[in-house]
Amino acid sequence: MQFCIIERNDNWTSDELNEREKYWIQNYNTLNAGYNVTAGGDGHDSESAKIFWQNVSEEWKKQRAANCSIGQKQRYARSTDSNQTRKRKSDAHKGTYQITSPDGKEWVTTLGLKEFAETHKNEIKITYWGLFSAYRKCYNNVEATVKRKNENRWKVIRID
Repeated sequence: MQFCIIERNDNWTSDELNEREKYWIQNYNTLNAGYNVTAGGDGHDSESAKIFWQNVSEEWKKQRAANCSIGQKQRYARSTDSNQTRKRKSDAHKGTYQITSPDGKEWVTTLGLKEFAETHKNEIKITYWGLFSAYRKCYNNVEATVKRKNENRWKVIRID
């Protein structure tokens, strides 16, 4: 999977952002052959996606997994992850991080994001992917804030 900014406008309203989300999901066909579970603009975040997946049939999940596999194979046929991307993925599991929750609670951890999220899952109520989402925006040791659709804000700074 590749993360990149495909369009940006810091002055867009939430409604305009939702419309652009719908546009790009349709443009890349990621509802049928990708990772999106809705057409977009509906406020699904990690927690609501978890609820969504608990309420769909096993048959639908299998078909969805097959579609995602097709999409991944097509993407890798066009372009594999660069060495830099592979290193970033690997580094995400290592290092020292300062993590700040929306309510201001702070942790400094050397566990790495994945192990930290798993170890503290009952306390922090955010997944590894939520933390990684904040981290991937700060590869250059720049502070990043992820504003989730439910208005939560998480900060992840790599400090090593």
